[in-house]
Formats: sequence, structure tokens, C-alpha cells
Amino acid sequence: RDIWAYQIPSTVAAGECVVSAGRAVNKRTGPGTNFDQAGQLPAGTEATVIGQATGADGQTWWQLEDENWVREDVVDAVGDCASVPIVKR
Repeated sequence: RDIWAYQIPSTVAAGECVVSAGRAVNKRTGPGTNFDQAGQLPAGTEATVIGQATGADGQTWWQLEDENWVREDVVDAVGDCASVPIVKR
């Protein structure tokens, strides 16, 4: 029997997308590992997503409200993430 557990951020408002990470993940100045590192999103910290883009690596990258980026496969996203605007880079 499978049991699924999700941590639901307490700050998700209607129409909002929020990400968090189980461990510290690198933030980048743009949507790709070819962009400079811009610090980290600490484990357990929530950040609101304001945009999305597909990087040169084919991965989706989330633009955070501080205008830095994290790759979607290293964070947990909850909320209305499908309607996050696409950012042209």
C-alpha cells in the first residue's frame, strides 16, 4: 500500500504558486545552470513564483519573487502553477 505525504505551504493564496525545497537548492540569475549562482533557497523556505521559462537544458525553471530562478525538479511546487506567466529570456 502506497502512502503519499505532501507538505502544503501555509501561505498559498488563490491563484498563487509557491515553491519550497526539502534541502537547500541553488538559485540562479537566469533559467539555467549557465547563469551565475545567486545564493540558495534554504530547506523548508517558501518562495512565491512570478514566472517560468524553459532553460537550454529543457527543464522548466521557476522565477521567484526576488527575480532569481530555481529548477522545477529540485523544489516542490503547490498552488496554481500552471497559470504562472511564461518569461521570454
